[in-house]
Amino acid sequence: MLPSSVAKTNLGVGGGIVLQLAGFALSNSDEPIVAMAGSLVILASIPVLVWGCMHYAQGKGHNKWVGLVGLAGCIGLIVLIILPDQAKDAASQLALANRLEAGGDINAALAVYRSICKSHPGTEWARDAEASLRAIDARSSAGRQDP
Repeated sequence: MLPSSVAKTNLGVGGGIVLQLAGFALSNSDEPIVAMAGSLVILASIPVLVWGCMHYAQGKGHNKWVGLVGLAGCIGLIVLIILPDQAKDAASQLALANRLEAGGDINAALAVYRSICKSHPGTEWARDAEASLRAIDARSSAGRQDP
């Protein structure tokens, strides 16, 4: 998982679960006001949990909207845990493309950059790959111009 997503994931998922547990504990009260407050705490936990799940999905290299499975509560979180961590693959692919480009194998680097853009749309790896593609295109365009 991406290091930049870990803190937000932990805060959102952890906070959402704690709020849900507190809400369920309060909602079992015999006092109607306390039980109503518990229900409100449970409702307040949902956007917190979903926010954390969205960062978790994004940190694993998926589109952040996959994190909406957090609406299903713990079941959605289990789905996210089971999803493969594409971030490792994308990060290693990006490193490979950078090495290929530095080594002068531009065609192979282009193929890997395009593959990253296609397989990981909307992620920071795709943005990095697109930037690298634009940079290579700009260098090749500058080399084709006649002085």
